[in-house]
Amino acid sequence: MTPRVPGRNARVVAVLAGGAAALSAAPAAADSLLYRCGGNVCRVAPDGSQHRQLTTDGRPGGPAYSWLSATRDGSRMAVSRATYAHVLDGAGRPLGGPLPRGGPVLVAQIAPDGSQVATLELLGELAPPPFPAPPGTPPTLGFHPYLFVTAPDGSGREAAARDVVDTAWLSGRLVRSDGSSQPPYPRGLCVLAANTDFACERDVARDPANDLSAPAVSPDGRLVAVARTPAEQNGGTGPIVLYDAATGRPVRALTAGAGDGLPYFSPDGRRVAFNRGSDIYVIGTDGAPGSERRVVAGGLQPVWVTAGPACRRRTSVRPALGRRSVTVRACAPAAGRLTVTLRRHGRRVARRTVTTRRGRIVVVRFSRPAGAGALRATIRFRAA
Repeated sequence: MTPRVPGRNARVVAVLAGGAAALSAAPAAADSLLYRCGGNVCRVAPDGSQHRQLTTDGRPGGPAYSWLSATRDGSRMAVSRATYAHVLDGAGRPLGGPLPRGGPVLVAQIAPDGSQVATLELLGELAPPPFPAPPGTPPTLGFHPYLFVTAPDGSGREAAARDVVDTAWLSGRLVRSDGSSQPPYPRGLCVLAANTDFACERDVARDPANDLSAPAVSPDGRLVAVARTPAEQNGGTGPIVLYDAATGRPVRALTAGAGDGLPYFSPDGRRVAFNRGSDIYVIGTDGAPGSERRVVAGGLQPVWVTAGPACRRRTSVRPALGRRSVTVRACAPAAGRLTVTLRRHGRRVARRTVTTRRGRIVVVRFSRPAGAGALRATIRFRAA
């Protein structure tokens, strides 16, 4: 069975009749952090409260969840478990079986809107024997990480790049690691010209002396958070540093710890969650020294999501007809654009679009049209 993936648009219609409220609005919920806990997947509030374990089939030393990603609204997750990629719903339940693979899956990174999943897989390749080998020397078998992209149901699978260590999504575009050709051969990050084209279009983060690892892109696509490590150390942790995605240049360092890694932006782009050792910390993107605080002890790979799942299931509006105005209250399930259109007898009388940086209840007010009578309010949402 093909898993249902939430679309980018949500529509709700309500009728305004004599000022009575036709539907009640869904309550707004808080953002949350998903993370790996003891081989499973857990959820917690950004302040460290309301801890909940979502999966129960993982365990350390066994078929543990070794990679975690999620849509912006948290309604879908892509995980790596037992060398396979899987897609889960927001509660941690599997949607179908494992995704197709060519080799062991190291990373499963779902797009912010849930439309695609990128996987990093180790594929075996035969290489000619090194020169000067004696005649008849057999080729050698080596393994190379390949980047693939597929639909969440496993269809449309295509190769995207070779020799990739890290990947992330910049909206609907794939970002991948890209090694330099100049000593000390640091590893930067570029955005692909197309998601099924091996070639880079441009850099989104580059440093002449450091490897940039574990990228996370801000919700507005302007910043990239990475762990920065001297190239000669060949590590994946270091200070968390912000880079300008348009120029590829550093903006500011957020932390100074050599053991920091796996950063992830909050839905409003104002904070970053990251690992320090085996604990999860949160810091503001203004980079105030020493402002980080620990929110989870014993957790790996934070993924910050909006209140989308509950909001998406209960999207509703509360129209109210006053003496001089019409008010519509609607739930935006994630960051994006919410458009409210008022119609009378099928004809549009007003329209307004509100942009929100997070999932929340949005209040839209209109001047009361002449001869209001029975109005229809159409709500259209487009994720950022």
